[in-house]
Amino acid sequence: MLQRSPTFPLVTAFLVTLAGTAHAQKYERVLGGPNSYEQAYDVSLYRNAGGYVTAGEFISGADNFIQVVRFDRLGNRLWNHVYASDLLTTGFSIEQANNGDILVAGTIDFGLGGGLSTVVMRLDPAGNVIWSNAYAGTVGTDPIHTPEPGPALVEDEAGRIYVVTNFQGAPSAFGLRADGSVLWSWIYFDPSAGIGSERLHHFAFTDIKAESDGTLVISGTSRVTDPNLGLPFTDMQDPMLLRIDAAGMPIVAAHYNYSGTLDRDTPETGDGLDVNRDTMEIVVAGRSSRPLDPAAPLIQHWLLARTDFAPLGAAYFAVAGANADCTTGYSSVRYNFDQREFAVVGAFAPPGGEATIHGFDRFGTPLWRRHSADQAQLDGIVPAPSCGYLAAGRIGGFMTGGGLDDIFHIKTDDAGETGCSRLVDEAFDPQEPRALFFPVKVGDAPFSEPFPADPFEPFDLEPSLCFNPLCGPCIPDWNGDGVLDFFDILAFLSDFSSGNPSADINGDGALDFFDILQFLSLFSAGCP
Repeated sequence: MLQRSPTFPLVTAFLVTLAGTAHAQKYERVLGGPNSYEQAYDVSLYRNAGGYVTAGEFISGADNFIQVVRFDRLGNRLWNHVYASDLLTTGFSIEQANNGDILVAGTIDFGLGGGLSTVVMRLDPAGNVIWSNAYAGTVGTDPIHTPEPGPALVEDEAGRIYVVTNFQGAPSAFGLRADGSVLWSWIYFDPSAGIGSERLHHFAFTDIKAESDGTLVISGTSRVTDPNLGLPFTDMQDPMLLRIDAAGMPIVAAHYNYSGTLDRDTPETGDGLDVNRDTMEIVVAGRSSRPLDPAAPLIQHWLLARTDFAPLGAAYFAVAGANADCTTGYSSVRYNFDQREFAVVGAFAPPGGEATIHGFDRFGTPLWRRHSADQAQLDGIVPAPSCGYLAAGRIGGFMTGGGLDDIFHIKTDDAGETGCSRLVDEAFDPQEPRALFFPVKVGDAPFSEPFPADPFEPFDLEPSLCFNPLCGPCIPDWNGDGVLDFFDILAFLSDFSSGNPSADINGDGALDFFDILQFLSLFSAGCP
């Protein structure tokens, strides 16, 4: 049993009171340098040791490189690697592999005038390159989305990696073994839009997730151009879903058309998705370019839909934001299974607007919406294991006071609060969606070669816009595993001995014996 100091009972009584009123851990932080443009496009939990990782781009002069940053659970940088090569690269998607490695998908420009190719990297937990491959095919040719969302990847339970992208203007997906070698690669097309037909059907992929039954679900946007529709309905553009098996073969595809003012004359997108593997439910987030009030200006607002995506199923709900210029991010929506809700991130009134995060219950009812940080946007989001959400994107000119962007990353409590954000009211208008199914066929897409990438650490600073290091009702559950045991003491002492600012739990700006005493007091008191 741990030895207590003579003052232990008094300190315990005081700190138990403090623990009962502690705020949830939350912050807004910036990472960037004075002479570089940096942006995070995706974020993933790093489950083995806590914390999270981001993928994005680092631009300095004419050089454009993939950037991966690993943070601890309080947003402190553990390492920041920029992967230099002779070619221009950008990271768009990141996920922790089952074995603790880090998987990154992005783009690479070979400078041949034919557009970009997809690059996939496998990193060890320290950010060292295990392998990095470029997969031939043009990805800078998305015919629908602006800006183009880039490739997205997911790993299944067997360790296979799946990537969606675009190949010469057509949607494409490929499967990889754990060593990066190709299992299969396909392009997808609608056979009903045949050669010589007046009807043209394009679709472009944006995100991919693995289901518990071994299938994969892909989100994107479907655009049909058909003179027979009659004006003003020559084009129909809607969110779409495609379900494929583990070999990439199509099972079912549908696009979702909305009723009321959001009908087929309204351009809509499907920007990202998430799946609930327990219930097989899917939530899709996107945008609409038509206001709810037909007399209002033509601006964008959010769309969301939840569905089981059965071959004969339809969406359970769809919601559309009030008149507000909103965009969703690259990985724009994520389930929070603990709270039975989901959240969307993006930007409000871009390009000079505010980062925004919006929470909904599983039936699409708005719970809260918060804005923070001018000249900022959020592109990726993931539920935090302790409480709330982690999100990452960019903020304009924070380090320079000028035009070079920096990485912006936030941690919220369960109500979306960061300590710097403000609550915003917004009316939502439910819409009835229809699932319109269409056939999908596949064709071959070519492939792959390694590309060298050498990591280096840029000179970056880490200011905090606001910060509270305490999280949830159980502060001494230091490793966040939901169990109060000796491993929490070891985790705290490790942070304390390494000088991690998170160990300053009494907030006096010094790491000393009083922080240890406070932690042990809270640990002894236990948690409800």
